[in-house]
Amino acid sequence: MMSEQATAVGVFGYTPDRYEALRLTSHGGIVAVDGMLRHREGEALESGVFASLLALQGHGYLAAHLPPSGTGAGMWPVRLTLTGTGLLAGFQHDHAHHTEAQAEVDRAPAHADPGDVR
Repeated sequence: MMSEQATAVGVFGYTPDRYEALRLTSHGGIVAVDGMLRHREGEALESGVFASLLALQGHGYLAAHLPPSGTGAGMWPVRLTLTGTGLLAGFQHDHAHHTEAQAEVDRAPAHADPGDVR
């Protein structure tokens, strides 16, 4: 029997790019212009984040919505679907552990001997 988190995650395991794509979308930072996903402010997206957005959209984790009237019909807000929200919630724990592990690597002296256990 699969857990609820595993069901929400589906085929997508945690990666920093997928987490960032979901996080940006949840904060209103992603829009669709002429069907193409992009950052709301026109900032360049890293290739891994952009690829993650496309994959997440293709699997139903993201959806573009009609823009509010008077905002310019060319920019459609992209939002998380219910399964996308579940995926982001599942990634929160993984992201915290990834960030902690990366901080440990960053703090380790570059010249340390791996066999040196003081």
